[in-house]
Amino acid sequence: MSDLGAREMYGWSREEYLRKTVRDRVPEGHPAVIAGESERENLPNQPVETVNIPASGELFPVEITNELRAIGDGTVMLEMVRDITARKRAERALRESEQRLRSVAQTAADGIVLADNNCRILYWNRAAQTIFGYSEEEVLGKRLSTLMPQQYVDLTLKSIERVWRTGGSDLLGEDVEMHGLRKDGEEFPMDLRLASWESNGEKYCSAMIRDVTEARGAQKSAQLRDRLAVVGQLAAGIAHDFNNILGTIILYSELMLNRRDRLPEDLERLTTIIEQAQRGANLTAQVLDFSRRSVMERHPMDLAPFMNDLIRLLECTLPESIQVKLSLKGESLVVMADPTRMQQVIMNLAFNARDAMPEGGELRFDLSRLCVEPGMLPCRDMAPGEWVRVRVSDTGTGISTDALPHIFEPFFTTKPPDQGTGLGLAQVYGIIKQHDGYIDVMSQEEQGTTFIIYMPALEDTVSPRLIPDPVCAKVGHAETILVVEDDEATRRAVCEILESLNYRVLVAADGQEALRIFQQRAEEIELLITDLIMPALGGVALYQKLRELHPTVHVVVMTGYPMDAGTRELLERGSVTWMQKPLGTEALARTVRKVLAGRD
Repeated sequence: MSDLGAREMYGWSREEYLRKTVRDRVPEGHPAVIAGESERENLPNQPVETVNIPASGELFPVEITNELRAIGDGTVMLEMVRDITARKRAERALRESEQRLRSVAQTAADGIVLADNNCRILYWNRAAQTIFGYSEEEVLGKRLSTLMPQQYVDLTLKSIERVWRTGGSDLLGEDVEMHGLRKDGEEFPMDLRLASWESNGEKYCSAMIRDVTEARGAQKSAQLRDRLAVVGQLAAGIAHDFNNILGTIILYSELMLNRRDRLPEDLERLTTIIEQAQRGANLTAQVLDFSRRSVMERHPMDLAPFMNDLIRLLECTLPESIQVKLSLKGESLVVMADPTRMQQVIMNLAFNARDAMPEGGELRFDLSRLCVEPGMLPCRDMAPGEWVRVRVSDTGTGISTDALPHIFEPFFTTKPPDQGTGLGLAQVYGIIKQHDGYIDVMSQEEQGTTFIIYMPALEDTVSPRLIPDPVCAKVGHAETILVVEDDEATRRAVCEILESLNYRVLVAADGQEALRIFQQRAEEIELLITDLIMPALGGVALYQKLRELHPTVHVVVMTGYPMDAGTRELLERGSVTWMQKPLGTEALARTVRKVLAGRD
């Protein structure tokens, strides 16, 4: 070290510096680099890091290299001292940065994996451990191919090669969609994002991995909802016209059935026609159910007695080789539901279970009350609170992995073409959704199937429902009824039935014509029967206009089209009676007689 350089580094005068020894510059406890004191220090050009004490007394890090040289007959030590304060500060900053990055990586929601140019894993964060199930000790040193099914290995290697070749510039922000492989052998969808860098001539890559199992499930659910919505719109449009056709067939068949001059052999024929028309009506109702557009009558109902009655029915209906069991847990199993629709749900699930157990087995119903806590929701979008859970389990053949995601889709079936329409489970799905509930399924081939239904629980107990007095007389007393229906065949059929029941009938083909007739003959018209959906002026608009003219007008609304919540609320607020198409003679007679009797 030169005289001038030493004085600048240590802050001493030349006289002070010359009086100092090597040991004077080194605080106690730190190595003093003195030639000949150790084997290492005798090695030429071997730097040693230590600290020195300058004139200010503030220690600073140094790197000292000693070299012994022969000069004449003697030997001298050449000492080179380098102030490494800046280097140490940079190294400390680098360590702190690495610690910060490691902390961020360990707390990241996505899995982070680092690998060398042989695709061997060098680093593994906690999220990656959670995603794949391997601990860091288990996976370090293994190849990236360990984490993916064989069919995705080539895709991953090509993506890595592309990243190394381009530096990742053309993959910046791009996710590679593929499947991962967990430790237990389960495949799952994931998004892979790659990056690369070089260090000391070696290439490395990093992979950010996101498990998108839940997101894909949500996407499929959304696609199913969209598909149901499209089918529902189509179904609702068809339902109106189809129910008009069926209603006409039923009404005219019943009219002929009641003729005194019909032939004996016509009884069976007409009965068959009516039965087949009703089957068509039931099919329409199924389509509306899974599209969540059917009309329901919901009220508080206790599922305990409801299920007890259904179990007795199933025991008489299902084969003797199937054991039916029921378990009820919880003091209150009250929900807001339509009993007819709920019976359809249970019967559909029971018949599916029957078909899955051709050799017999066990069909079990477990009902319980469930308190759902935040953060522990059994189904996506389910609200915390009190729920009633219905589990329907069988010991049958189960559902294949490929079919399971599609079982609630309309017209999807695993049965032969002549044994199923593919509407049963779609109808169940739609009905449960109409009840603000959720449905899930668990199944494995040859290990049975369990459907789990969640419905919002009610705190109130069920009060006894009042049974209305039966209407003794179904025929009229020559009262005048205005029938408004845009479908000509349906209009004629309804009018002929009413005339056969001893009513006087006025006819209008749409709401505008009905309004004109009513304004002219309001005093004699005692009841208005109108279709809901009509061109020019529909049933609701017609009702509102007539209410302005005659606040006490009595109206029966016929609909083959599902009513939305606003229409239902409006009609119920106005005490309007409504009838679901297709109409039958018995239902029409009773409804008309009941409304007219209530008017008196």
